[in-house]
Amino acid sequence: MISDPTTILGNLNGEKNYLVILKPENLQQNIDSLINFLVNKRQWNCIYLSLNKPYLALKKSLEQKNYNLKKFFFIDAVGGSETEGIDNVIFIPSSSTLTTIDISITQLSQFTQSHGFVLIDTLEGLLINNESNVLANFIKSVVRKSSKYNSKTIVLSSGGGEPQTSFSKETQPLQNVSQSVSLNIPSTHAAGSFIVRASTEYLNSDQPNSAASDSVTLTTTTPTEIPATTSGGGGGGGRVINKTSPITGETITPPEYLIDISTRILEEYKKVNPGKKVLMELTLYNLGTEEIKDATINYCIKNSNEEIIKCSKETAIIYTKIQLVKEFFIPRNIEEGRYYIVTEVTYNKEKNKISSETSFEVTESTFDTQKDFIKSYLLPLGLGILILMILIILILVYENRKKPKKIPKYPKAKQPRIIKNKKNMRTSRNIFSRLREFIENSYKKHPKNSVRGLINRKVYSEDGDYIGKVKEVTLKNNGLEDLKIKLSKKYKFKAKGIIVNYRHVKSTNEIVIVDKHVLRTINEKLSSFNNQNL
Repeated sequence: MISDPTTILGNLNGEKNYLVILKPENLQQNIDSLINFLVNKRQWNCIYLSLNKPYLALKKSLEQKNYNLKKFFFIDAVGGSETEGIDNVIFIPSSSTLTTIDISITQLSQFTQSHGFVLIDTLEGLLINNESNVLANFIKSVVRKSSKYNSKTIVLSSGGGEPQTSFSKETQPLQNVSQSVSLNIPSTHAAGSFIVRASTEYLNSDQPNSAASDSVTLTTTTPTEIPATTSGGGGGGGRVINKTSPITGETITPPEYLIDISTRILEEYKKVNPGKKVLMELTLYNLGTEEIKDATINYCIKNSNEEIIKCSKETAIIYTKIQLVKEFFIPRNIEEGRYYIVTEVTYNKEKNKISSETSFEVTESTFDTQKDFIKSYLLPLGLGILILMILIILILVYENRKKPKKIPKYPKAKQPRIIKNKKNMRTSRNIFSRLREFIENSYKKHPKNSVRGLINRKVYSEDGDYIGKVKEVTLKNNGLEDLKIKLSKKYKFKAKGIIVNYRHVKSTNEIVIVDKHVLRTINEKLSSFNNQNL
């Protein structure tokens, strides 16, 4: 909060815009100081958005201070009456119609081009009738238009220091409620014409919020004129409220057809890639007394140069409030940058119009960059390598076809041997029996742990010494009990084999492995047998 606004306006030639929070006790004095600095010293034009004083009171105040009114264009959002013959003022019915105010500032933007500023007096006047998010979008729109025309935006605020009061009351449906309210005006408050506003918020109802206003004039009086009941703070004097028009006490009748609009981009879609989609939430409020059946909603996506990318439209019926989530597909060939979705609603047989805009940003993704690289470089390179490989294969096939084919020489078939005696016949039987045994073992394999699968398996010790082959398997209680092993010829026993208990078997895969105890027993028997022979 500052006491002299001219101290921060030295570098207004830059790209900055300002929110100036002024002390309430010196509010009017600081506003005069700021206007004098920019209009008289800098010779800048001013679009004055007045939210506290009607046009006639503001004009009179500026004329008394010898300002050149040709440097001003006024937007009276207090609700003042239109006057014929005045060409430098636009009258707005209420500060709640932000769209109308925004359109008016756009129409007047060339008035402040290069050397000018938009003065919003004050922010609190807008906050009374508008939600904070809607007001924030409005301020952004004004700042963006000012930057486009190389002008400035200055928003004044009293820091919420104006006198105010509030109360809550429980009501019944269709009940009329009246309440007397008093405001304590400090003796240091600025003199002049001001607006007294009353806003109503319905907490447990779909009824939209409403507001009403009236104007009062604060004048400075001499100490002898101060009533005895007024505290004036010594010789500084107090303020006497002189109402410019009496409060009628009549019920304020809302218009039949009135719409307010709010748009916002969903958080995860504020930054998107080309070819993706954007989701926008649209809320329409019917503030009138009649339902609106002919609302036409137009959507347009524009870039920062106001060039239209694409548009669409639809119709809707608005009873009290509707909320929509709209989906917009972004073209794949769109450039990077900031884009704006402008939503315009026409209704009441196209006699009324309201609009809102919100923005999103288009950025190129890393995946798209990689895809372009693959498409531009890797794909042609891979295609070229593939064509080269096909050519090499075709050449090799052609060369092989040219070579003469060699006819293979098969050996002459041997004459079969004639078996002439019995010995040769027995030998032949043994050969055929062994061949049959080999084929059966090769093609009729049994499970390794089954009884038939263990027959003729070679038996080794844990150290890898060959012992013999399994010839028989003894079963007991549905399990394997013993293995009868035919010993190898290197063990010169009278007995041809041994019986090994199955608990000594370590493994039964392609071969049977027994523990060292079996081999040790065999060696002991062999040594005792040799000693007996000696």
